[in-house]
Amino acid sequence: MNTRRPFAAAILAGCLWLALGPGAARAQPSVAVIASSALGEILQELAPEFERTTGHKLTLEFDSSNGVKKKIEAGATFDVAIVTPAMILDLSREGKLTAGPGTQIARAGYGVAIRAGAARPDIGTTEAFRQALLDAKSVIYNTEGQSGIYIASMMERLGIAEQMRPKTTLRTTGGSVAENVARGEVELGFQSMSEILSVRGAELLGPLPAELQRYTLLAAGLAPGKADDRASRDFIRFMGSVISIETMKKHGVEALRQ
Repeated sequence: MNTRRPFAAAILAGCLWLALGPGAARAQPSVAVIASSALGEILQELAPEFERTTGHKLTLEFDSSNGVKKKIEAGATFDVAIVTPAMILDLSREGKLTAGPGTQIARAGYGVAIRAGAARPDIGTTEAFRQALLDAKSVIYNTEGQSGIYIASMMERLGIAEQMRPKTTLRTTGGSVAENVARGEVELGFQSMSEILSVRGAELLGPLPAELQRYTLLAAGLAPGKADDRASRDFIRFMGSVISIETMKKHGVEALRQ
């Protein structure tokens, strides 16, 4: 009888146990989050703390709110989605999302990006902001994002849409317009302030004037079948924690779960 093979198998199993640890046989609970880019830098900063305090693994994917909605409609795999409340309602009607908590997470205001070190025109009042746009050589906004949709209507409201059209670049692929500004391709960019603050080489000139300011509301919904998923609900609760609220504030986003 050959006793070497069982003995070798036992040795191999022992080595794997030592290498992987006693919890290796248990799958680590995980939560996959697909979220608006307005929370991108914030969630990446919070991820290690979430994993440390809950023991869950966190995977993150970002796009504009419209981009997230399209991905979910196309069959994207996720546990928690963070988009606008209206999109959560639409997706729940389509059977693509459980409106479940419908928890409002945050609201992100819009701002103006300039290249680091560039001249800082006055945008503190509606009239000054209007003049700054007319004086700018070029501007950019993202047609896929909620901010871009609003900026287009705001220019109409200010009566300068025709003057701005020849010098406006429309970014249609999502992502941060502040990156274009940082590279010197355009003079002014419009996006959520959190997305501007996260781009090296760009600076936040300031928020839109108070009477023109608008906010993107962001809420959480669960993938179908995840209503009782502990890891997903732990993530939503974590977004109302002190550290989450403070991190959002640092990035120019107002937490709504206080």
